[in-house]
Amino acid sequence: TEKNIAIDLQRLKECEDMEKYRVYGELIVNNIYRINKGDETLETTNYYDDTAVSIPLDPRLSPSKNSSAYYAKYNKLKRTKDFTVKKLEDDRELLEYVRSIEDCQSALRKRHVRNRRRNRTTRRRKEKGFRQKGTERKAGTAVYIRD
Repeated sequence: TEKNIAIDLQRLKECEDMEKYRVYGELIVNNIYRINKGDETLETTNYYDDTAVSIPLDPRLSPSKNSSAYYAKYNKLKRTKDFTVKKLEDDRELLEYVRSIEDCQSALRKRHVRNRRRNRTTRRRKEKGFRQKGTERKAGTAVYIRD
């Protein structure tokens, strides 16, 4: 699941440019009269921040198809981002759950090892002929006597 989280974060990083594609689509639509089929770039001014921008165009496509291609890319990245955000949250919850299970298993293993050691000690005492005196225990210890 750590690998899935890394993949999700990479996808989110790829989606950071999605607004750029939406703006490119809008700029192509607003400057469609300046574009001829076969042009490879559109040099225009981005009216959001008044900067010059060079938009790469596919020379095989018409101006409206170029605009549609940028909008399609924007919509695809938008859907990917929405899906990935939900998936990332689920993956993080799953990782937390798996870690809690691993912690429980670790604690159970430690308890099992401790109990095995106690059982060995009890067996050794029985083999040597020790028996427990009565059923009283004082401060968590038992008193043993030799037969």
